[in-house]
Order: sequence, then structure tokens, then C-alpha cells
Amino acid sequence: MTQVALWLKRNGAHLRGVRVEGKAGVGGLSIFSTRALQANEVVIAVPETLVLSLRTLDAAGAAIQLLLDADFPHQAVLKLALAHERALGAASRFHAYLASVPVQEDIPLLWGEVALRQLAGSGLDDQVRTQHRKLCGQHAAMVAFLATARERCVPEDHAACVALGSVPRAAFLAMASLTSSRAFFVHESHGDGLVPGVDLLNHKCAMTARTLWALGRWDELEDGGEEGEEGEEGEEG
Repeated sequence: MTQVALWLKRNGAHLRGVRVEGKAGVGGLSIFSTRALQANEVVIAVPETLVLSLRTLDAAGAAIQLLLDADFPHQAVLKLALAHERALGAASRFHAYLASVPVQEDIPLLWGEVALRQLAGSGLDDQVRTQHRKLCGQHAAMVAFLATARERCVPEDHAACVALGSVPRAAFLAMASLTSSRAFFVHESHGDGLVPGVDLLNHKCAMTARTLWALGRWDELEDGGEEGEEGEEGEEG
């Protein structure tokens, strides 16, 4: 069993009829069914406490709130906060998950000019350059704002502003590549976020997982333990 699967289970997530495996030599994770699955069956359920959103990324919470109060885009602030959370390493309570995902995705957003020339004539190259400039501008504006915000906020919030404002542009763009594939709208109380385990499933935003806590169905998973758990542990042993 992978470290992230163990972390999920130890923190209240439920995996039923599926197992998570690492990709040897290339990094990342894969998910496999361990039996026939039924339509609309819940195979992975993750508690709200494991969702990575602006509600739960509290390591730099005061600085995050300053950015939101200043009307910076929610998604831009999320990218900055996630990049900061990843930089915390083992000090982050989400470390097991963040260590399991690639540093960045290989998408045109991160390509250099030479590689982008391969898209010449498609119109995509210009779209990528526009998006890259937009993200770089967002990063620069947030960093500049946090530098001046330190002078206005209470002393106990200075460290949060310094930490969030120190996220390098490269780390911000790398996180943008990850959220472009993995992040989705979770719930009104979270907005967009990353959901460990669930992000291995359908990434199509129009068909994202419904939240069991919003539907009042979380108690269904608290009864009876993990289906197939003993067999999976036996395989690992």
C-alpha cells in the first residue's frame, strides 16, 4: 500500500473496491479496481479535513485572507497558497499527498519559446503566451501586495505575509499546471481545491464528485468498515 493510501485511511478516508499504486520509476499514482464496480457506487470518500482549499490551507491563513479581502482572484490565491504549502515539506499536514503528485505537469503553459513554435499557426501558442503573462502578472501583483501589507497588518501576521510573498514565480507556475488538471469546485464552503484520492478519478469539472457531507450520506461510510480492506492488506503483506 502506498504512503498516500495509508495517509488517506489513517485520516478518515474510505477506499472501497479500489487500490492506489505508485508508478515505479516515473512518479505519480494510479488507481485500480479490485472487483466489479456498480454505477454511482462510492469508491473513494474523503473527509473535508483532507481537502486542500483556501479554507484548510491555514499555514499562511492571515496572508491568504488579506489577498482575498483585496479582491485577488480566488484561483490565483489558491495556486500561491498551494505552492507555499508544498514548500513546507514534511512540516505540512498534507505532505504525504503533495509528495505523491508530480512537481508539475508537462503542459504548454510551462514550455519555452522553442517548444511553443511547434504550435505556430494553431492559435494555441498565442493563447498559452497570454495565459502565461496573466499568471506572471497575478504572481507579481500578489507578491508586491504582500510586501506592503506587512507594514499594515498586526505583528503576528508578518511571518505569514513574508512566507506567502516568498513563493517563487516558478513554483507558482508549476502549481498552476497541477491545478489545471487536478483542482475542481468542491463545495460552496471550499470553492476550488484539491481532493486527495478523488483527483485520481474523473477530472472533468462538469462531472465532479458530489460531496457526501453535503448530501448527508457520510454516516453510510462510517458503518461497517472498509470493504475488501482485509484482502488488500493481505496482498500487501
